[in-house]
Amino acid sequence: MEHLSENSKIKTDPKKFETKKIKLNGNDPDQETGEIFFTSWTEQEAKKRALKKTIRIIGSIYGVSLIGLFVHILLPILIPTNIIATLVAIPLYLKWSNERATFSHATGYCPQCKKETQFRPYVSAQLLDSVTLQCPDCGQTIKADVHSLT
Repeated sequence: MEHLSENSKIKTDPKKFETKKIKLNGNDPDQETGEIFFTSWTEQEAKKRALKKTIRIIGSIYGVSLIGLFVHILLPILIPTNIIATLVAIPLYLKWSNERATFSHATGYCPQCKKETQFRPYVSAQLLDSVTLQCPDCGQTIKADVHSLT
């Protein structure tokens, strides 16, 4: 991929990622093919990863709320925030513990701007049958069918 701009390149370690062929679908009827780079997780690895991510987020919220010990006027805001954060931790953990594969990026020609690029995940990096990617060159979102060309 020599034609990529420097800001769209992602360094990839070939030992770290698995790859699959994908079909890139834009707003027009043209379809391009590409490749998606992903990491698979066992059930135990996924649960460990989910626990780490959940603790990192909840710990950050609790860490910021320590300011309330010194600025007492913030306590009425921070106490409900901590309660809500604790309640949100359970669904976050359950969501992330069900992720068996996550992808970092995909490569190919954008069906919108026709440039060769490395797409990034748009909202979620969970590898499903169909994922949404964003082109760094034109900014458009692109649907990619992962299992259509395996």
